[in-house]
Amino acid sequence: MPSTWLTFRKSITLCIVLRVLFALGLDFYLSAPRFVGLAQDIELDIHDASLRSEIRSGSNPVVEFITTGPGLFSASSPLTSYMNLKECMWLYKKGIDPYGMSQIGLSPLYLSFSYLPSVTPSTTSTPTTSTLLRFLSTLLDILIWTTPDALSAWFLVRIWKMRSSSSSSFDESTESSVKSFGSLTKSSSASSDASSKTVSTSPTRSPKPTSTSYASSQSSSTSSIDALLAIICLLSPFQILPSLARSTSTWENAVLLGAVAFGSEVGAYQAIGEPTNAAAHEQTSAREERVCSRLGNEPSSKSKSLLLLALRIHLSLDAVILLPPMVMLILSSPRSRLTEPGGFEFGAFWKRAMATSLKTTQDSKAIPQSKSTSKIIYSVLLEFFVYWTILTLISTIIVGHWGWIGATWGASLSLPSLTPNPGVWWYFFTEMFDHFRPFFLVVFDVHLLMYVAPFCIKFQHDSLYALFLLTGVLATLKPYPTLSDHALFIALWGIFQEIFPYLTHPIPTILVLLPSSLLQPLFAHLWLTHGTGNANFYYASTLVGACAGGMAVVDAVKAGLRCALEKKKQNRATEMEDWEEEEREVVTQQ
Repeated sequence: MPSTWLTFRKSITLCIVLRVLFALGLDFYLSAPRFVGLAQDIELDIHDASLRSEIRSGSNPVVEFITTGPGLFSASSPLTSYMNLKECMWLYKKGIDPYGMSQIGLSPLYLSFSYLPSVTPSTTSTPTTSTLLRFLSTLLDILIWTTPDALSAWFLVRIWKMRSSSSSSFDESTESSVKSFGSLTKSSSASSDASSKTVSTSPTRSPKPTSTSYASSQSSSTSSIDALLAIICLLSPFQILPSLARSTSTWENAVLLGAVAFGSEVGAYQAIGEPTNAAAHEQTSAREERVCSRLGNEPSSKSKSLLLLALRIHLSLDAVILLPPMVMLILSSPRSRLTEPGGFEFGAFWKRAMATSLKTTQDSKAIPQSKSTSKIIYSVLLEFFVYWTILTLISTIIVGHWGWIGATWGASLSLPSLTPNPGVWWYFFTEMFDHFRPFFLVVFDVHLLMYVAPFCIKFQHDSLYALFLLTGVLATLKPYPTLSDHALFIALWGIFQEIFPYLTHPIPTILVLLPSSLLQPLFAHLWLTHGTGNANFYYASTLVGACAGGMAVVDAVKAGLRCALEKKKQNRATEMEDWEEEEREVVTQQ
């Protein structure tokens, strides 16, 4: 285990170092004199010229080049823009209300970025000292904005561990998905060859691997998947570009993955099975101690998950559609149950809580199980709303009034800025008469909420999978999507490896997504810089990207349903084989 942990830690460290070196090289390359004119020609959306020059005095050339140079509107949105964040912090430091002058769209909690340490060269410093201070300032800025991606990779691996450790061994679907990774096939074949040499075999049956060889192969496979998930999360272009653009959506992804990770820990104790004898009871107790020491306290994980979920919804109101599956995840288990569809089941922690409440009651019939279940659900929802209310009050205290609600949460509902973005909303409302705007705003908002109930009901046996599907819907249909939303949806695919054999059109989905991702900045650059195109070209590429997101969600839904059907067919085939074998034995005996 130490060697596998060391391998995983090395992979994360290497990815972070590569990210930092790439960002440093790009920053100093764009700081060359030939690129200074590019930054000066780009006009910010600020009316006061003196304010514009003062804010731009400490601007980052990488941010300006990515967000305004090649037309990468998808790197950030008006609600996650770094320039809007700088404007908001500048106004806040000057004692001016940030939400009274312009549409900021950022939560008041982001004003805490104004208190981060900064290293800026003074006017009296020597050229050598100025260069050193500028390097330290750039390095500190890069590390600050690389931190959320590192946390996202860490939480993603923890979610995968919670889901994979919820069963004592890999089932057949997990084994087939693991074989799809080429690097993992060698380790499994090597362990099977070693076990075949040491274990005696019979001519009719293949030998079973020893517990040591199985544990070693499982440990190496798990560590390889951990490293692969971290690499995909940290080195994905969909994740790197928003980080270089200093988009606040990277922090939103880290907060959401943290909420999912802590919520999965609450139900991960369901992996501890019921002991059947004294020896099994001792092994279960020892395993329970190891799991508890690794995961922490169950109530603490629940509170952390609800707090981070409240923070995520507070930062962006679109994430409210993730509240039902997140509550279901906290109350259930993260283990894969796609092959075992059924009703919703509470996790082991909540079952023990209900059993304890019944035991402590003198008359157990006085408290029905339905009331006990409702009490638990209401307690979780109440704790969430308490955290959400506290964050709202803190934001109000920071700003001093309630006007920030309309500028932040209202922006997700009313679409005040029609800035081009990879979403499907902006162009539709650009061509619309103002008389019909309120009606279609309601239609678009309700359409986003329509997917919550079907996914949560159909996949109530696997709430983590329902959360994954709603993440894809949010990345495709939210008002102001960014590359970070697609990066989160793509990264979560690695957790559900059991659905890979049941995907119907993964290659067409990828072939639709890649051209759209490449054509969006190209068409935007031709439209706004050279003037050789128009908005129709860019919007057509965004529609293709939305189609790719819809294809991915539909394929994931179909694969999740096929898991249960294929498992049922396999069980029927196994029953038929057993029945035929019994018939042969009867005929042989006669």
